[in-house]
Amino acid sequence: MSNFKIPTISKKEFVERIKKKDLENFEPIKMIEDFFLNKRKYIFKMPAPGSPVVLLVSGGIESTITWGLLLEKYGLNVYPLFLHRGLYRKKREQEAVNYFSKYFKKKYPKLFHYPQTYSTHLPPPEIEKAYGNRYKFFHPLRILDQYDPKTNISRIMHSRGILPFSFSFYGVAYANYLWDHKNLKVNTIFNGVAPGDGDFVACQTFSALRTILFSVCIATDNYTWQIASLAFEKEIGHWLEKHDLIRLGAKMKIPLERTWSCYNARKYQCGDQCLTCQYRRIAFNKAKVLDKTHYEVDDFWGKLIRKSKNNLHLVLDKIISFV
Repeated sequence: MSNFKIPTISKKEFVERIKKKDLENFEPIKMIEDFFLNKRKYIFKMPAPGSPVVLLVSGGIESTITWGLLLEKYGLNVYPLFLHRGLYRKKREQEAVNYFSKYFKKKYPKLFHYPQTYSTHLPPPEIEKAYGNRYKFFHPLRILDQYDPKTNISRIMHSRGILPFSFSFYGVAYANYLWDHKNLKVNTIFNGVAPGDGDFVACQTFSALRTILFSVCIATDNYTWQIASLAFEKEIGHWLEKHDLIRLGAKMKIPLERTWSCYNARKYQCGDQCLTCQYRRIAFNKAKVLDKTHYEVDDFWGKLIRKSKNNLHLVLDKIISFV
């Protein structure tokens, strides 16, 4: 276990920051936390070293660095769960998870466990076909209805049925499997939600995380569950934005260029055409960490495809996605 420090803030500061966020709702947070304090005398406790935990992994920066921290800093037996959601970029996400499985197995052989993969069908294939892979079939008024003038972005992109609040329930299913078939009692499920995620996606707010915890405990009549983000948890003082996580990942010498953020599924991540790539590059810059990721926007062939003035680029796009 490493002795490097993770930056923390006080509970008071955490609450003050939450209250400043538009999509957060402190009233249900307080109600739920008061419930757990009365029911089990705690809200969240970091599991002891050696304990088994489930982690939702996607191949992205946040979940990959969380994976490393749980192994390196906390010495936990991490049982990763990769959700095969049937998205356009699923192959690239799977490749990233496979790469880091080999990486972490070699580095932490006593704590590493191979990821389990669950097929979620979120959104259902019928809905995915109706929308199309390029998100081109939104009604203009529907886009305007979700328009946010502060960010100049429409939240319509997050209404497609790919709802991250449901992912933790798959974590519960995996934890139950581990208990039923391997006699491993797992009650803590981590995810890779960062504080900034909830600025655009309501189901990735701290309010949502607490609500999910409450729902799981009530629905299972099991009040030992813990569902939390290591990067975004009041009880341990963690408020780690993407750039904070990148700094920690760099300290652990994790090859962050092998993580996958892009909404697209081409050979390289676009670097500028999707929000996740844009925020990825901003975060590396803010962290003052060299970004070794090979982006399409910086690649000769990527630029050539973009400049194409006919449908040839669509064919090339398909070819590259299978390379």
